[in-house]
Amino acid sequence: MTFEKVPSSQTRVNPRATAGFFSFLSFYWLNDLLQLGNARPLEADDLYPLLPEHESEKLTDTLERAWKLECTRAEHASPSLLKALLSLTTLTEYLFVMFLALIRSIGNFLIPILVSLLLATLEENISANNYLLYVYGLSISLCAFIVGYLKHLSEYLSSMIGLKVRAALTGLLFKKVGKLSIVRHSNR
Repeated sequence: MTFEKVPSSQTRVNPRATAGFFSFLSFYWLNDLLQLGNARPLEADDLYPLLPEHESEKLTDTLERAWKLECTRAEHASPSLLKALLSLTTLTEYLFVMFLALIRSIGNFLIPILVSLLLATLEENISANNYLLYVYGLSISLCAFIVGYLKHLSEYLSSMIGLKVRAALTGLLFKKVGKLSIVRHSNR
C-alpha cells in the first residue's frame, strides 16, 4: 500500500464532518489518518482542516457576543464568564458528556458487585449454578469494556470542549491586547 502526499491546493474535508453516528462513536473516521501515520511520519499537510465550529475566529466572536450580552444582562451584579463560556457548545453536547459520565459511574459501581456475586457463587460450589458463573463473568467483562470505552469517548469530547474554551479565551485576550496596544500607541 503506497501513500502519496495530498497537494495543499486540493480542498480537503475533515472526515468527522461527514462521519455517521457509529463512525463517530468508534473513531472510524480517523482510520485514514492513522494508516498514513503508520506508513510514514505525518506532516502538517496531512492533517485535516478544522471543523467550522472549532475555528478560533468563530469561537472568539461567539464568546465576545455572549460576554457583551452577559454584561448588558447583569446591570447590578457582576457578569458571569461561565455563562458566556457555556454558549460555545450546545446543551446537547454538555448533556451527552454528562450522560456518558453517568453510565461510566454506574459501570464502575456494578463491577465490584458482580465480582462479589461471582465469588459468592464460587463459594457455594453447587454445580447447578455453573451458568451463573458464566453470566457473572460475561457481565464483568462487558461492564469493564463499556467503562473503558466510555472513558475514552467522554475524555475526547471533554477535551474538545476544553479546546474550544481555550481557543475562544485566547482569541478574546489577543483582541483585548491588540486594542490596548492601539490605544497606547495613539496616546503617544
